Amino acid sequence: MTQIPHRIDASGRSGFLLPALFLCAGLLLIALPQSRYFSAIPGDLGDPRFNGLILEHLFRWVRGLDESLWSPGFFFPYRGVLAFSDNHFGSGGIYVLLRAIGLSAETSYIGWFTAAFAINYACCYYALRKFGISRLGSSIGAFVFSFAFPVINQGIHAQLGYRFAVPLAALAWMQFLERGELRFLTRSIVWSTVQFFCSIYIGYFLLLLLGAFLVARYANLARHSALPPPHRLVVGMLRHADGRHVLRSAAIILMCGMALALLFYPYVHYSSVYGFARDPGEIGGMLPRLGSYLLADLSILWSGASAHIVDIPMRHEQQMFFGAVACVLAAVGAIKSTNRDARTSAFALLVLVALTLSVRGFSLYPLIEHLPLANAIRAVSRICLVMLFPLALMAGAGVDWLCSSVKGRNFHGSSVAALLVIALLVEYAATNTVATPTQELRDRLTALAAKVPNDLPADAILFVPRQSQQPLYMTELDGMNLAQILDRNTLNGYSGNSPPGFYASDIDPCADARVRLTGYSHFMQMSESQHLALVDRVYVVGSQPGCAH
Repeated sequence: MTQIPHRIDASGRSGFLLPALFLCAGLLLIALPQSRYFSAIPGDLGDPRFNGLILEHLFRWVRGLDESLWSPGFFFPYRGVLAFSDNHFGSGGIYVLLRAIGLSAETSYIGWFTAAFAINYACCYYALRKFGISRLGSSIGAFVFSFAFPVINQGIHAQLGYRFAVPLAALAWMQFLERGELRFLTRSIVWSTVQFFCSIYIGYFLLLLLGAFLVARYANLARHSALPPPHRLVVGMLRHADGRHVLRSAAIILMCGMALALLFYPYVHYSSVYGFARDPGEIGGMLPRLGSYLLADLSILWSGASAHIVDIPMRHEQQMFFGAVACVLAAVGAIKSTNRDARTSAFALLVLVALTLSVRGFSLYPLIEHLPLANAIRAVSRICLVMLFPLALMAGAGVDWLCSSVKGRNFHGSSVAALLVIALLVEYAATNTVATPTQELRDRLTALAAKVPNDLPADAILFVPRQSQQPLYMTELDGMNLAQILDRNTLNGYSGNSPPGFYASDIDPCADARVRLTGYSHFMQMSESQHLALVDRVYVVGSQPGCAH
């Protein structure tokens, strides 16, 4: 690992003041404006509300209000529907804690959303310091990792927000490759496991990043010490490890394996039960294009240029521009810096780009998309959220080189830092984001709840029918939200997958409810009497009682 140069780090005598200032600036100018300073839900009432409902389900399960962890009352009566998407097990504790101290569901969601920025920043800063980057360079690198354009754009997909284990796993992995010590391999496995519990998407991309770092180290472009073949690396590691440490590491790795097995078993099981699989064409349509790395439609500064980039499928998922200042600093770090890990990061980043890039329909990614776990990953373009770490390391190294060079010309490092702060803040803060006032959501739920009579039977199943003037996901989430606050089950459902026969084509609300239950009855091979018993329990919100017949 590259050591921290004393001449550069001497400017950081202020301790944690410098990184704290960068973090506060990012929170005040970038993170908090997305929630209009805790007055609105970041994003629209689609995916953000879905994530909020999953978090609320975790809180209700902890309190004993929801009986089954994996089967919340959505898509009722299908089972295992939590396995249709991310579960937030690794980050939900923050939301549960905020709810436990008395905050509302909306405020707790905003708090959970905002906390991710601070935790990501702190962990990235720590990792960059260990990689030999100065306080100033680490502050700017962590700022890029936590507040760059791709992060802002993916704010509507808050399930991707908690990425703090990525820098920690990468740090331990690189330490293992450098020193060949078992303790570092164990740490990398632990942090990778944590990341999977935070987000399966990011966990998968983290594995690709670790593989890219391995390829980069074997390429030896940064003139590291020669890396032995993998089997010799493992043999040497075990040979030099203390027996007690081997046993402890083996126990920890075994526990990580068991935890991952418990996490993935429901996904594997219910994918088999419901026949879930991603079509290769669907995955191919969401692979990054060359133009994807220049898309920044939300940026006030770059949206004009971004608009000229056309013919990008799923454009809203392909916003992968890292920012001009970050790219310049990263280029300086990769080309000029003496930090070997920065050059390794540059090569690893190129490996990830080459692996996932689609050029005129050709891509290397199909070579791995049929491997376990890979087929479940639809939006490969989201890998940019993990690419930000090697980019942050390169940018931090670039800052260090610039500060060293400028000092040689009798300028002060603080002046350079100020210019960099201004450039980064202006570029990333000049962004248009969408937010929905929390009062709008509450009013919507209040209006729906007013349509539900107080004397419904205890086993009644709610169903909010689709509205012709609204997207289907809005009414599905309305039904899920309403059922949750009324402590009911609902036919409505919205997630990354849907059970077979779930959506009907008939816009008539009563017919829609009947067809959904017919699909479930056929799937479960129920008798006619069992099917009718289910139909009898349905209450279509806004319609006459018994209309589901």
